Amino acid sequence: MLPGRILVYAGRGSSHSWTWTADLLEARGASDCEFVDAEGLVTGIGNGASLVVVSGGDGFEIAAALAPRAFNAIERHVRQGGMYLGACAGAYLPLPSRMEPFDRFNLSSTRIRNIGELGEVPAHSPREGVRYGSCSIIHPFRGEVEVGAGVGAFRAPVYGGPVFKEPEDDRVVLRYMSFTQRTILQTDRRRAEEMVMGAPAVVSCRVGEGTMVLSGPHLEHPDYPEANGFLTRIIQVPCVNRPRPAPSQRGGAASELDRPLADRKVAVLGMERESFLVGGK
Repeated sequence: MLPGRILVYAGRGSSHSWTWTADLLEARGASDCEFVDAEGLVTGIGNGASLVVVSGGDGFEIAAALAPRAFNAIERHVRQGGMYLGACAGAYLPLPSRMEPFDRFNLSSTRIRNIGELGEVPAHSPREGVRYGSCSIIHPFRGEVEVGAGVGAFRAPVYGGPVFKEPEDDRVVLRYMSFTQRTILQTDRRRAEEMVMGAPAVVSCRVGEGTMVLSGPHLEHPDYPEANGFLTRIIQVPCVNRPRPAPSQRGGAASELDRPLADRKVAVLGMERESFLVGGK
């Protein structure tokens, strides 16, 4: 992966899940991070970046904000050896599409299984699915699910993220293994199991010299440390838990304000970007 800062999208259409990414990166000692809108992405990539993260939110709003300049910048970033991490809405963006503005990206060949006829999704219930052209993207479940690869498995939450078809060119990183007692089914169990169980949950796409990691689950969610550890390994962030320095090491009592001020800046940025709560969509 190229050297440089990590850029986390926190602009138009984003949900507050980008703050989970912020907390995770901080906990792992990745201090060179920037939280940006679409223009900030273009500028940041131009100045050099190693990883671009686009997490959950309203996929249509995010796509409208990023197309075409930020999409073009992300594509250059990846083709030249950078990495892109897309979770939930961010994972849908690079998938094959003929629908504007998604058709401006189209970097992965993997398609989704959670798609159906238009009438299958209630118009008043975006939690269960959303209209997508002449079809519907269906959310057969939400909440906790077990994912794994080979013999290992762990839990992570899903809030509208994709269920992938078997890829032809891309690599399967994790699969949906089983529902848990905390899974909320949004269609009948038999249909949900047929659509989800064993299907790819996370895929990795090689684009030029770089890589795109596309994840249906929110592996960055703070309540799931095993998922956090797996994510930091696949995006090559060192798993180093940095203790908070004592005030005397950070320039005296005035420096005690650093962390609270940083937290307030994150909160204000979330409000400025009109972010909304994951699960509230």
